[in-house]
Amino acid sequence: MLLKHTMSFKYLRTEIDRKDLRNLTTCMKGNIMGKVRDNPRISSPQIAADLKADYNIEVTPQTARNVITKAGYNGRAASKKPCINLCNGESASSLQRSI
Repeated sequence: MLLKHTMSFKYLRTEIDRKDLRNLTTCMKGNIMGKVRDNPRISSPQIAADLKADYNIEVTPQTARNVITKAGYNGRAASKKPCINLCNGESASSLQRSI
């Protein structure tokens, strides 16, 4: 009984997210993509809050993630390669040997 109730709630949640995605205009989707291009590490709740402030429309963070995924972006951001010079080269090599 509990499992069946949980499954129906998940279905209801995905239906709500799909409705939110249909209500977004092309301008709003472009706004989301612009925010992601400017700051790749922005969170989806922050994007949802920005849409609320800019357009007075409430969307779930999952809707923002769906728009980003549909545009071809993924959830990973590049990290910088550490700079190893004479000062920290010995500690980096000893750390590498210990692993």
